[in-house]
Amino acid sequence: MTKVSPFPMLSRIAHQAGVVEASPALDEIKAVLAAVGINQRGWRLLLSFGDALLAPLMPRAHASASPSMPSFRTICALLRLIQQCEMDVLPPPELTRAWMRTRFPSAKHDLGDVPVGLFRASWLEAVRRQYEGYAFHLLLTEELPAVVRWFFGQQPPPSGQQLKNPWRWFHAQAENWSLRCEQHLSFDVWTPILPTPVSAGSLRIIELLSPAAVEDEARCMRHCVDMFIPDCECGDYRVFSVQVIRTGERVATVGMIKDDCVWIIDDIRGQDNEDVDEAVWALAERARLYCNSIDTLQQRFRF
Repeated sequence: MTKVSPFPMLSRIAHQAGVVEASPALDEIKAVLAAVGINQRGWRLLLSFGDALLAPLMPRAHASASPSMPSFRTICALLRLIQQCEMDVLPPPELTRAWMRTRFPSAKHDLGDVPVGLFRASWLEAVRRQYEGYAFHLLLTEELPAVVRWFFGQQPPPSGQQLKNPWRWFHAQAENWSLRCEQHLSFDVWTPILPTPVSAGSLRIIELLSPAAVEDEARCMRHCVDMFIPDCECGDYRVFSVQVIRTGERVATVGMIKDDCVWIIDDIRGQDNEDVDEAVWALAERARLYCNSIDTLQQRFRF
């Protein structure tokens, strides 16, 4: 005998999304969730907590109207985040509700775009503050929105290594970014000479367009590229980050200097100032040629 799904609310939402029939079987729900990336850990959480998992996602009901239900896509995004954190329990419902209500800087972003490292950091910080009885509400109402605005509003995105940092790192980055935005410093964002990243194989090279981005590169790579910030502000120097496309891990830092109206490679260093291989040099040279071709084209249209 086929077992009917024990999740009436989830089954109803999945049915409204057109992915299952009305009153679906348990196996049918499991297959649909597996197709969108819900693994055994996520399935065990659903079996353990059932529709209670969805409670924080439900808007508060008004006296005269029942609340609208979250979308099937949002539920799956939440389940994927929780399962990837590998905690085997649910996050505090207040935190889940705060994430659900968070306004992203762009309409093209939603809960499904939140990286697991950021979600996990907020989860651990929420539990810590609940135990300590310290500034839990502040985390939900002020710090989380500020971090989301920073994370989805700055370039380049944090690397995979940086996403392993605790919440205080994310919050500090957001505060520094917000302060610089408020000050409206004219040199905070430099006009790019590499409008789009250049890729080759598993690597890409990205231009760093602000003092904060260069300082972050120096901290992450443990070298002193930030000493060139004044030259970048003058327009005579530019800094680039070579990263692994799939993970965002930083591999090397490239410095280019302008010599007689031509961009040339000043230096390329890996972490701790280590030398880099030929693939990185070849990618940097491709980027250099592209920068010069763009610069030449802009000058041609200027006259």
